[in-house]
Amino acid sequence: MLTTKNLREVFFLVTIVVLFLGFIYVLSPFLGVIFIALILVELFHPWYRFLLAKLKSQKLATTLAGLSVIFTVVVPIIFVFVIVFFQASALLEKVTEFWQSHDLVNEYKNVLADVNNLIAKFSSNPDNLITNEEVKNFSINTSKDFLTVIVDALSSSVTGVFGVVTQVTLLVISIFTFFPMREKIYDKIKNVSPLEDRLDDIFINKFAHTAKSVVEGTFFVAVIMGVTSSILLWILGVEASVFWGLLITVFSIIPIGSGIVWIPISVYLIATGNITEGVILFLFGLIMTSGVDTMLRSKVTKKDGSVHPLLLAFSIIGGLQAFGALGLVYGPLIVVLFTSMMEVYKEKYRD
Repeated sequence: MLTTKNLREVFFLVTIVVLFLGFIYVLSPFLGVIFIALILVELFHPWYRFLLAKLKSQKLATTLAGLSVIFTVVVPIIFVFVIVFFQASALLEKVTEFWQSHDLVNEYKNVLADVNNLIAKFSSNPDNLITNEEVKNFSINTSKDFLTVIVDALSSSVTGVFGVVTQVTLLVISIFTFFPMREKIYDKIKNVSPLEDRLDDIFINKFAHTAKSVVEGTFFVAVIMGVTSSILLWILGVEASVFWGLLITVFSIIPIGSGIVWIPISVYLIATGNITEGVILFLFGLIMTSGVDTMLRSKVTKKDGSVHPLLLAFSIIGGLQAFGALGLVYGPLIVVLFTSMMEVYKEKYRD
C-alpha cells in the first residue's frame, strides 16, 4: 500500500518527467542547433583554452574563439550553399535545354537495337522490348527529377529566410554562450546524475573524445574529399564544380560513398571525348578513396576507442531515415551516447 510519503515521491517524479518531456518538446525545433553548437565548442575548446591562457580574459577569449568558429565553419557553409543553389539551378536549365535540342535516342539507336535483340533472346513478348520513347522519357525524367529535388531542397532553405536566419542566429548565440559555460554544463550533468562522480567523469570524457573522433574521422574527411574534388573538377572544366563537390562531401560521410558521384562523372567525361580529364578524375578518385577516405578515416577512428566506421555508417543512414536531414547529427550522436554509456557499464560492473 502506498504511503503518503511514497505518493509524494511518485507525484514529484511524474511531475519532473512530464515537465522534462515538455521542455524537450519546446526545444525540439532547436535541438539540432544546440547539439551542433556543443560539438563545435568541444572541437574548438583547446583553441579557447589557449586564448584564455594567453589573454587572461574570458570575454576576449570567448569572442575570438566564437569568431573563429563562425568564420571557419558557419560562414563557409552558408557561402557554399548559396553557390550550390545557383549552380544547381543553372545545371537544371542546361539539362532541359540539352534534351530538347538533342535526339540522343536516334544517335544511339544501334545500341538500343542490340539491347532489344538481347532481350528478344530471353523473351518472346514484344511488350518487353524497349522503345525509343521510353528511353527518352526515362532519361529526361530521371535527370530532371534528380536536379529538381536538389534545387527544391535548396530553394526551400533559401526562401525560408526567417527560419534560416533564426537557426543561424541561435547557433551563433549558442556558440558564444557555451564556450565559457562548458565546464558548468558538465558540472550540472554530474550534479543531476544519480551515478558516482567517477562514472560521470568516465561518461563525459568518453563522450567528448568519441564525438571529436567521429567528427574528425567522418565529417572532416568528407569535407576534405569534397573540397579537393571540387577544386579538381573546376580545373578540369566540369560545370557546377561546387555542386558536385557538395554531393561528394555528402556521400563521403559513408565510407567509399564518394564513388557514387565521381565514377559517373569520369565515365561521362570519357564518353564525351574528354578522355584525359576523365582518366585524371578516375585516378584521383581512386587515390582519394584508398588514401584519404580509407586510411585517414581508419587512423582517426582507431584513437580514443571511437565508433567503428561501419556502425557509424549505419547510424548516419538510419538517422537520415528516422529524423531527416538532422539525422546526420542525431544518428551519430545517439551511437556516441550509447557507446559512452557502455563504457560506464563496463567500469561499474566489470569483475
